[in-house]
Amino acid sequence: MIVLIADAAAENSELLCRLVQLQGHEPITASNGLEAVEQTRLHHPDFIFIDADLLVMSGDEAVTLIRKDARFADTPIVAFAADAQSADFDACRVAGCTDVVAKPLDFSRVQQLLIQHAELLDEARAVSESSNG
Repeated sequence: MIVLIADAAAENSELLCRLVQLQGHEPITASNGLEAVEQTRLHHPDFIFIDADLLVMSGDEAVTLIRKDARFADTPIVAFAADAQSADFDACRVAGCTDVVAKPLDFSRVQQLLIQHAELLDEARAVSESSNG
């Protein structure tokens, strides 16, 4: 599974990359919202983690652009927002995020989301292969 990690904070990005690799997945990174959109179009990730508070283009703006592309209509996108009461939380949901997780990040929750979506992706691919084969 290819996982895009869009976070301006290098330390968060590095920790998430390690977690993704430990789960056997391939991480790709972006440090701002525009890069997140570009990396999505280039690499077609199976899962996206995106910080709501990105530079150049906010996380919710990036998600809106990603969702406009039919190829990514069903891609799971999990946003990170400052707190559950922030406007970022609502903006990310409206933009089309699958889930929004409050900061500071609970890495066990992040790991749980990765496992859950990897299993769903594996099931979808198995169904697709059996109907095509």
